[in-house]
Amino acid sequence: MAHQSWYPVMREERPEAEIDACLSHYGRHWFLRTRLVLSGRGVEFLGEETAETLVPEAAHRIGERRYKVTERAFERICAAHSVRSEMLL
Repeated sequence: MAHQSWYPVMREERPEAEIDACLSHYGRHWFLRTRLVLSGRGVEFLGEETAETLVPEAAHRIGERRYKVTERAFERICAAHSVRSEMLL
């Protein structure tokens, strides 16, 4: 599969993907949100979204799992799944 970046400021359409990705502040890790169960070296499960952890407007995210992954694990995940990341200018 592939890693797709999209720019909402430039009115680009949000691509379909299995995983939403966000690069960490210092660029050492990626934070992922997905309904898939991910595991392996470099993959850390952070928790699952519940109604108590989200605001009502984000109810569509209930049941999504959050992960913190290393750069190498992210490369492996991108090879196996479709991944998108929102880019802000």
